[in-house]
Amino acid sequence: MLVSKIGVTSEPYDIVALGWIADYADPFDFINILLAGDKITKTNNVNLAQFNDPTFNRQMNRAALLTGSKRFSVYGKLDVDISRVAAPWASLYNANTREFVSSHVGCYTFQPTLGAMDLATACLKK
Repeated sequence: MLVSKIGVTSEPYDIVALGWIADYADPFDFINILLAGDKITKTNNVNLAQFNDPTFNRQMNRAALLTGSKRFSVYGKLDVDISRVAAPWASLYNANTREFVSSHVGCYTFQPTLGAMDLATACLKK
């Protein structure tokens, strides 16, 4: 009920505390998905801050076109700038998962949505 109500832009609320788990480990899935003002919809909105800054929207769109280390560098700076200058949200924590596996385990893949090793992709080393 809470998520469906706060996803409506006309709902009168000042603050909400929710978590977000990325579908994949890419900064687009945090910054652009959650803060791009040009993607705000009247209902089913995921930009719960209703953050819409034309300067940051342009920077997000440009960052989305980059690849490799430049992409991560630009997104890192954008994250800091948005948090420091506009402050549409307050980051509470970022989970850090450590999994220990035997030296016999190969094909290790961390699945960020599950927050754990993807057992379907695991294999034994020969």
